[in-house]
Amino acid sequence: MCSLQPGAKVKSTARPATDPLRGFPTALKQVRPGSYGSARASANTDEFRPVSPRGRVEGSAREWGSTHSDAGPSSAGYAGRLYAKERLAPLRRCPFEDIGHSPTRGGIPILHVVRQAPNEVIDVALWAADEDFPIYPVGSKPKKLVVSPAELPAAFLKPKQGYLFKGAHGWQAASMWSEIIAYEISRVLGVNVPPSFVAVNSNTGETGALIEFFYPYPAPKKSLRLVHAADFMQEQFANDKKGRPHSLRGNLAVCRLLKAPDALTWWAEAILFDTLIGNTDRHPENWGFLVEQAEAQTAILAPLYDNGTSLGYGVQEGKLDPPWDPVRVGKFVARGTHDIGWSREEDGPTEHLGLCARFFTTYPRCRSIAKRLLSFTDDQIRDIVGWAERFSVPVPFTHRRGQFIVQQLAVRRDSLVKAIGL
Repeated sequence: MCSLQPGAKVKSTARPATDPLRGFPTALKQVRPGSYGSARASANTDEFRPVSPRGRVEGSAREWGSTHSDAGPSSAGYAGRLYAKERLAPLRRCPFEDIGHSPTRGGIPILHVVRQAPNEVIDVALWAADEDFPIYPVGSKPKKLVVSPAELPAAFLKPKQGYLFKGAHGWQAASMWSEIIAYEISRVLGVNVPPSFVAVNSNTGETGALIEFFYPYPAPKKSLRLVHAADFMQEQFANDKKGRPHSLRGNLAVCRLLKAPDALTWWAEAILFDTLIGNTDRHPENWGFLVEQAEAQTAILAPLYDNGTSLGYGVQEGKLDPPWDPVRVGKFVARGTHDIGWSREEDGPTEHLGLCARFFTTYPRCRSIAKRLLSFTDDQIRDIVGWAERFSVPVPFTHRRGQFIVQQLAVRRDSLVKAIGL
């Protein structure tokens, strides 16, 4: 773990340090343990309520179980089906089936050591839709909230668990594969990312990513809720800019005030992972906290969710043939940016490599994290893309896209090693 105390100053060319809490409401600056929620609270009160920028209450009575029956949404008759005609190999049991007995990082369970096989494509056509939110109300891309059946066709799934089905549509269809590949890369790096699997809906003809909720849902007796970072930061944002300013130092300040454990380690992994996959969309609704509503409320940083805007998803198949040469890949990678900036005065988007270099210069004790995450090999990435190519679905993962991803990861890794000075 690395300390929140910077071990070295930024180079003299950096701008003078400023108060990272400038622009935050007084109530958030004076937050006490047990008072979490939106920064919409007035400056003279410590009562926070987790209300989103769109007025969405994340912790509804139905969602957190205070009025919902113990049975949860009925799954009777919704036997899981595989989108495959061939006989399955014997199911491999996942050793971490119980969320209470899983290895953790920062208190968050790390699950699914079993990889989905190419003949285990999941068909969600007969899965139960969530009763209250069949269309998930968060984000710009349409996604459906479904609940897995009690009897499952594959060991990597969890029974009676909430999943998001994100369909592949239009020019952004490749983002479905980016979500799945990003999860597979996270397994190599040891970064906590929600499990994501290849799925279809045979009723609608859709192909998509099936993403597991990283907290029990539906869970009538659980008090754990996801609160997006934006819900704590409303008064920081300028009136005419949704989610801006959005800075790394401001984010660390919010984590510190909420007493989220291992926040600096989490952010070191986050900006490195986002740089490696070329993620441009880690805005304040794409990271957040898991808040436990117990006698003494606690908050931990959630896994890195929503990773589809990455890995060159917007480059269409026709532009990948012929394969790109190293110079063209290098120019493409160099244009990548983080959503976040360094400080309120140095707002983002910020060039991927530059923000990483500045972070690890300011916090050199985190350099061991960079060494760990950047130790993967090209063969490990080739194994992932080769695995993805073997899935037979209406929106296939092509060999040329796989090679493009291998090239991207190699250039970003080598550039990060040089920029950080490892």
